[in-house]
Amino acid sequence: PDDRVALNHDFGILLDLLPDDEHRQTALMRLAGHTIEEITAEADFSARTVSRHIGQIRKTWSELRDGPLPRPGDNPPTPPA
Repeated sequence: PDDRVALNHDFGILLDLLPDDEHRQTALMRLAGHTIEEITAEADFSARTVSRHIGQIRKTWSELRDGPLPRPGDNPPTPPA
């Protein structure tokens, strides 16, 4: 149970780092296994927008790879510009 709580916390932080709800929707759908075409149809985004979102999500999350995620009580991280 503690691992699940920590995982949910960390995943919430990763989603919060994304710039907006469109990016979060794209991330959640992609992580659920949806193709770009499926995301395009479901979210009503163009294929180019979905591809751009995925690239921005990868960039944002990969910049965190070498450092720890904040723990409860830490100041929330600032999304990269």
